[in-house]
Formats: sequence, structure tokens, C-alpha cells
Amino acid sequence: MWSPSIPASIVERTIRVSFGGYLFLSSAEELIEHLKSEKDQLHDQLNELGSEVSSVRLAKLKEVADYQHLFLEERKKNEALT
Repeated sequence: MWSPSIPASIVERTIRVSFGGYLFLSSAEELIEHLKSEKDQLHDQLNELGSEVSSVRLAKLKEVADYQHLFLEERKKNEALT
């Protein structure tokens, strides 16, 4: 099944030689290598995105802790005034 991520040249060559035995095998191997490469790139992107999500999560947790600290300080000030 063809998808837009597969280079058209591979698809065209595979279609042209689909009954050519060895040439078909060569095109299939080229397609397999392309898909392996694409899979590796996607894994790398996934790892980068995971790291980015972790960084954002840590930053937000720190921000929440800072706001909680400010809230407690303000609460103490209000209690002291009443």
C-alpha cells in the first residue's frame, strides 16, 4: 500500500518491475530500508518530544510550587491583619 511518505520513485520502480523477479526484490529491499530509516527518524522525534514534555512538566510543577508558596505567605499576612 502506497503512502505519501514513500518516495514516488520507489513506488514507480516497484510498479514497473513488479513482475521482474530480482528487480522487484531490489525495489522491495530499497523500500524496506526507506521505511526503517523513517521509523528511526520517528523514534528520534518521539524521544525528543518526550524530553520536551518532561521539561515542560517540571517547569509547570516548579511554577505551581512557587504559587503555592506565595499563596501561603499571603494567607499568613491576611491572618496577621485580622
